[in-house]
Amino acid sequence: MFLFDDIEFYKNKTCRSSEFVSKLWNMYVEADLLMHLGMHNNLMLSIYLDWDNIFLTLTTDYSVVFSKNLDLNIKHIITNFEDFSTTINITFVKSKEFSIDYDLCLFFHDRHNKKDEGSVEADCFVKCDLNSYLMFKSDFLSNLSREYQYAIQYNSLGKNIDKLNACHIDAEFEAIYSYMNNKNLNLNEVLNDLNDKCTLSSVDIKYIREIYKIVTEGKNE
Repeated sequence: MFLFDDIEFYKNKTCRSSEFVSKLWNMYVEADLLMHLGMHNNLMLSIYLDWDNIFLTLTTDYSVVFSKNLDLNIKHIITNFEDFSTTINITFVKSKEFSIDYDLCLFFHDRHNKKDEGSVEADCFVKCDLNSYLMFKSDFLSNLSREYQYAIQYNSLGKNIDKLNACHIDAEFEAIYSYMNNKNLNLNEVLNDLNDKCTLSSVDIKYIREIYKIVTEGKNE
């Protein structure tokens, strides 16, 4: 049983948000962020993203220590949404004890305005150091992937994301798939790892496993 009629939607990487989020982070964010995380005890990362441009700044003690404004070169369905935008603000405090607290990580849209492609907004406070950076990355990109998948369903498929459980399951799958890849875990391990956070029912998890088989072309996890 498939949640959406077009099975190719699952197989096409350009329709999967975790693919976009991974490329965005690895190509445009991570190297600069890691360098400055190692240099400063506190850091503010701010990113504004539209369909063809990324503007990134790093600030410490109210002073800009790094900024760049680049054309975005990622072939993905998200970069076809010309009126869609993303705003990310992350406060880092250097600490040996890892924690992450979200004020916000959501896809916003006006369902009464068909021309509105919406926006993703994320705001969080992170305690970490270079040793726990991967824990932050896995958690944050997982949440970001979930919201981007809602944006894909809304803008590309015209789905009512507020009511369709299929949209919820598909977005949760992308969150899980992102987490799985960043933590180098298999599907069973990641479901166990996220057990306390996961809001999925046993039926939802069954569908998650079906989607996984489609996405990975039938390979076992």
